[in-house]
Amino acid sequence: MLSAFRHSFELFIILNGHGGNISAIQKACLRTWLDSKIKSIIVHWWILAREFTRQFFKKEADHAGVGETAVILAIDEELVKKEL
Repeated sequence: MLSAFRHSFELFIILNGHGGNISAIQKACLRTWLDSKIKSIIVHWWILAREFTRQFFKKEADHAGVGETAVILAIDEELVKKEL
């Protein structure tokens, strides 16, 4: 982030897709704020997607479930084994 900050980026959005990363990401963002006043926002994918998945698919969001599959389908449908 520091290199991008030096090139005029002012805010960083960190998209986290793994629960095991929460603490490390929080510490890194706090450290960059304390050291360099770099602003960042952490978005946890599964929290953000939870309500959308319930609303659109009438299912719970889960790892490799319908919500994540829909994202991959939107990116490149050849990556999804539809027969499974």
